[in-house]
Amino acid sequence: MASRIGFKAGGRALLMALVAAFALGLLGPDSGGAQNAAPAEPAGEQQVSQPADYGQVLSLLQAQKAELGQELRRLHRELAAVKQQLEEPGLGTVFSGIGYILGLFGTAFFIHARAAYQRRSRED
Repeated sequence: MASRIGFKAGGRALLMALVAAFALGLLGPDSGGAQNAAPAEPAGEQQVSQPADYGQVLSLLQAQKAELGQELRRLHRELAAVKQQLEEPGLGTVFSGIGYILGLFGTAFFIHARAAYQRRSRED
């Protein structure tokens, strides 16, 4: 839940920074900074060197949010599957339980055999 709140706050901060940059003229069709800058996004991502309006920036942010949401849902499913696998008893746990039970029976048989031996030795 905290990561969702942080993402929303971070998204708002990014949007506010972009709006401020447009308002100050740092970004936009007239500025040379966006044209001369090296691409910061990895290959395969959508790259917009000069957004025409705030609607385009907002739509890009919403698309990124949707992609991140899908990725987070996939990660949550994988995490739940890993947790479920960890909760199930493994082979080592099963053999440990069997060994514990056999050890208890061995102790009980030892005590029973010792008592029987002591009874026989008293009778002789």
